[in-house]
Amino acid sequence: MNQAGDLSPREQTMIRGEKVYLRALEMDDLERCQRWINDPEVHKTLEFRTPMSLKQERDWLEKACCNSFKELTLAICIADDHRHIGVVSLLDSQPTHRKATFGILVGETELHDRGFGTEATRLICQYGFEEMNLHKINLTVRADNLRGIHVYEKVGFVKEGLLKDEIYRQGMYQDMLTMGLFRDNLA
Repeated sequence: MNQAGDLSPREQTMIRGEKVYLRALEMDDLERCQRWINDPEVHKTLEFRTPMSLKQERDWLEKACCNSFKELTLAICIADDHRHIGVVSLLDSQPTHRKATFGILVGETELHDRGFGTEATRLICQYGFEEMNLHKINLTVRADNLRGIHVYEKVGFVKEGLLKDEIYRQGMYQDMLTMGLFRDNLA
């Protein structure tokens, strides 16, 4: 019988797709995650906007490595070469209401628009519905993040509301959209 350390990255995965798989985050992912969150191209569509020190990122990663029903954050890896390219989350899960909040970051910008984020979104939402028995998954997205909105709509999310002047970024107030996905609408 193989011990966990003897398994290939593919065998250690929690959730598998054709293009990507999702695995638990490890402390070895620290410097890569910090590079992504401090990359202006990556964080320009996020609500988060301040530089992250290595200590701050380590604190976040230590918490993210302790997945639970309430907070699930996984690494997105390419199936063919096992390269870690981002993170995907179901956060603030509420068993009473059977809902959670979705989040994603594809940090390797040269890999945007190749379907990796779409598949990772679909995989974690499917996991949320099938394994966590969620009824609904919510998200908020900047109204000008057309790439993200397109991905979410492909997976089945629908626009539910507009939050006017919700965040202050790049010297101006910006709108946010709220979107939701129900089990039966997952595409």
